Amino acid sequence: MRNKETVFWLTLIDFLTQLIFFGLFFGATYLAAQAVLERKEQQKVAEAQASRTLHKARKRTQEVAQGSGVSDIVNLTDEMTRLVPADRLPRFVEELRRSGPEKMINATDQLQQLRKGLGPPPCIPGPNGVGYRPTARIRASDEKIEFVAETPELDAVLTELGLQFGQISSLPPDEFLKRFGSLRSLHKDCVYYIDVDDRFTLAITQKAIEAGFNFGARR
Repeated sequence: MRNKETVFWLTLIDFLTQLIFFGLFFGATYLAAQAVLERKEQQKVAEAQASRTLHKARKRTQEVAQGSGVSDIVNLTDEMTRLVPADRLPRFVEELRRSGPEKMINATDQLQQLRKGLGPPPCIPGPNGVGYRPTARIRASDEKIEFVAETPELDAVLTELGLQFGQISSLPPDEFLKRFGSLRSLHKDCVYYIDVDDRFTLAITQKAIEAGFNFGARR
């Protein structure tokens, strides 16, 4: 009798052990399947979001392109060089051409802001009308602003202002402002750019330069 009871309990224990094992196995399989399904669902959501964002970026870019009077992104970036000084453009164009959709939207928004805020185009355009050609290069410190060299572009400006290079080759900031302060009012439809060796810390020097010129390349 005892042997029969022992066999019964052993059989029951074996059955329960197998039941627990299969329960754990099917539970683990179910959880793994659910994880795969969740990952696929998340991937679908991410792909849908990326698709919507890309569509939005393309639409925004197209709107900016149409507003700029150009038909595609290559022509658009070429057109931007007419709006943005060459030293400020590369990072903007790099975002527009190579970044992801979100940054492309930011870039096109920036272009719209630039179109509104940059004001007049360069008085002296660069080669093929792209960018600007600097009027001259200056060394600017807190004590003085001096021209590195006389240039034909600068001579044309000086002639218009009734000045000679010897009179302005090196000036304190306040004098520079007086000599070139009328340049913007004489050319309201365009602006002159000047490259700057930047060695100043005081606002008066920057104010003096900007009274007549936009900053070009700075170093």
